Amino acid sequence: MAVRHYAETDEIISDINVIPLVDISLVLLIIFMVTANYLTTYLNVKLPEAKYAEDASEQNPFFATVTVTRDGPVYLENELVNTSELKDKLAKRLAENSKMGVILNVDKRANFGNAVIVLDTLQALGIKNTSISTVEDR
Repeated sequence: MAVRHYAETDEIISDINVIPLVDISLVLLIIFMVTANYLTTYLNVKLPEAKYAEDASEQNPFFATVTVTRDGPVYLENELVNTSELKDKLAKRLAENSKMGVILNVDKRANFGNAVIVLDTLQALGIKNTSISTVEDR
C-alpha cells in the first residue's frame, strides 16, 4: 500500500475526498426508498359518518377491501384496478374462500355511480357479505 507523506514536502493536497459524498448519497437513497413506499400506498378517502355502525371485521376475517376514491378510480387492496380486473380478481379469491366478504370504502364525495358499478360487480359474483366502511359520527 502506497502512502504519501505530505508533511515532508510543500505539495498542495489536491485529492478529492469522496467518502462524505458517498455517505450522504447512501443516506438519501435509503430515505427515498423508505418514503416511496408510503407515497404509493396511501389513499385519501373521506368516509361517510354513521351513528349506528358495527365492526364487520370481527364477524368474518376473510374480507377483501375495495376502495372507490373521489375521482373515480377503484382499488382492490391498494392496487388500482378497472371493473373487469376487479371482477376477475374477486372471482379468484371467491374460488379460494366461498365465505369471503367485501368491505367497501367509498369516499363520501365520490360519484355514486362508481359505487353502484362496484356493487353491481359484487352482485354478479354472488358476494352477499358486503359491508360499507364509515366513521363514527361525533
